[in-house]
Amino acid sequence: MSQGLQIWDANGQLILDTTYRVARRLGTVTTGMSNGSLNIPDLSQGQPFFISEALRDPGSYYVIPSVSISGTTLSWSFPSQYPEQRNSMSVTYGVF
Repeated sequence: MSQGLQIWDANGQLILDTTYRVARRLGTVTTGMSNGSLNIPDLSQGQPFFISEALRDPGSYYVIPSVSISGTTLSWSFPSQYPEQRNSMSVTYGVF
């Protein structure tokens, strides 16, 4: 029989088991209006993820950056056309 941490709620429902993947948020960065990157050594502690959110209404013809993670580097880049329509993003990153 395997052993590990299990947590139940007040109704007796299992809500956490050590076989579940639990995310850990490491931080948040705002991209600004220029291409950039951030070295985050803690991304090597698991499978990295990010969640991005536009800081202005994306329905207003703004251009948002492409976001990616490679190794321990979080990067973002805007398409070169329409620099006056760039939209800053808030990017939350972490590991599973």
